[in-house]
Amino acid sequence: MTDDEIEVIEQLSIPKLNRATVHDSQTGKLVHATYRISKSAWLKPWEHEVVERINKRIDMMTNLEMETAEELQVQNYGVGGHYDPHFDHARKEETESFKTLGTGNRVATVLFYVSASASRQSYTMHNLFFFVDDRTTLWWWNCVHRG
Repeated sequence: MTDDEIEVIEQLSIPKLNRATVHDSQTGKLVHATYRISKSAWLKPWEHEVVERINKRIDMMTNLEMETAEELQVQNYGVGGHYDPHFDHARKEETESFKTLGTGNRVATVLFYVSASASRQSYTMHNLFFFVDDRTTLWWWNCVHRG
């Protein structure tokens, strides 16, 4: 993302930032959890041309149509914020997790990291370890192509 795009995303998301929630695997409802300390905001593509442009970039990068994608999620972890290791998709036993979205499970995740902390964030998944720096983009499949 460009500096100008980041500025627009920040300005759009700041008034919408609220304590982040997670899907309760039993009920499918959104709840607060002690293992996720952050604020989040959700941006719709029609709110600003920059959001639409970012969605188009994700479409081109992943070859996935954005019609069934979630809104652009903006996270602010602030000082002391964190998110314990977790799945970005519902597992077989979590049948209620994404029902309210009406779009099915999260097939893939794209993460634009626009500001890394002084300690540099790190991510582990599938026995891989990533150091994340400013302007890093991570993209991975949550589900295999055959479902």
